[in-house]
Amino acid sequence: MTDFAEFFLPTRIRVGADVAKDLEGLFAERGVRQLLVISDRGVEKAGILRIVLADLGGQIEILAPFLDVPADSDIDLIDRLAADLRAREAGGQSIGLLAVGGGSVIDTAKGVNLVRTLGGSIRDYQGYGVIDRPLGPFIAIPTTAGTGSEVTPFAVVKDGREKTKITFVSPYLAPQVALLIPPLTYSLPLSLTVETAMDALTHAIEAYLSNDHNAFADALAVGAMKMIASELPVLVGLLKAGNEEGVKSARTKLLVASTMAGMAFSSALVGCVHALAHALGGLYGVPHGLANGVLLAPGLRFNLRAATQRLAEVGEALGADRAGDSIDSKALAAIEFIEDLSGRLGLPRRLRDLGIPRESLGEIAQAAVQDGAMFTNPRQAEAEEIQAMLEEIY
Repeated sequence: MTDFAEFFLPTRIRVGADVAKDLEGLFAERGVRQLLVISDRGVEKAGILRIVLADLGGQIEILAPFLDVPADSDIDLIDRLAADLRAREAGGQSIGLLAVGGGSVIDTAKGVNLVRTLGGSIRDYQGYGVIDRPLGPFIAIPTTAGTGSEVTPFAVVKDGREKTKITFVSPYLAPQVALLIPPLTYSLPLSLTVETAMDALTHAIEAYLSNDHNAFADALAVGAMKMIASELPVLVGLLKAGNEEGVKSARTKLLVASTMAGMAFSSALVGCVHALAHALGGLYGVPHGLANGVLLAPGLRFNLRAATQRLAEVGEALGADRAGDSIDSKALAAIEFIEDLSGRLGLPRRLRDLGIPRESLGEIAQAAVQDGAMFTNPRQAEAEEIQAMLEEIY
């Protein structure tokens, strides 16, 4: 644990099946009379927007929603949306932002909120401490149980020109309110359920192993790990059996666990698994949750000797440790648990299965070591060591 720790959560969280009914009042108390909804076509097609917006429209005018957010939040798109919003607000009217969707949707809304408030381009705001004041009215409703973006001070945005993912950091980026509505996740397909849950599990584990871990983040990370490890296999089994009624409890717990994991890594940050996932996403468009799911066990093996005690504690949280085992055995049990879980969930084991060309491994490793997530990884490494790890799992 570091000698200094800071834990700050600017987001108000409400959980429940009917909390969308609070939206109009939450925006009205922030002076909002017009509302722009940012989402995607999948969310619209699933009927989720209709459910969320059903009780809006009395005091607030709902503008035509923007539904073309791509799988990876994009810098140029953010700048265009923000410019349009600034033009609408030129007369002095404050327009609220509502993000309904997964991590890309929420991160896009974070970027739009930043640029519409402060001007310029989102490229102007790289680096910590650059964003120096509160942003406009913004509420997020996650429709997946994975990214935790509804409570984090980060926005991960793809730069299509450079084929990289850039992380923007400020407590002001976080939504002012997050509404967790479990029924909105009930229709999430099996593949996305698995990938987003593995993303959340990676957040929790890497936050716990981070060089910047602290008691506050530890408690949230352990709680999230326990819930995901126990509920995810149950949920997948129910989905495969077609038991839609039985999934509700597990869906609710996974949604809460995802937010807890987001709170944990907002404070403690993450590590090499995320650094590599950012590189795979930026260079080859690999979905973030899928990349984390494939890389989590190899990343833990990479960190084994630098974080043996902490990994043993991860194993205990996952329910993988055995009484009387040595610390080394307990740490290995944690990794083996993740490997077994990934296999049972049907995740790929090899980078080649993701369509990654072997000759690109050096480029991926170089991008990873330059990623900010690597700074809090328990084992500091050169690009050659990361490339060697990638070769082993190719």
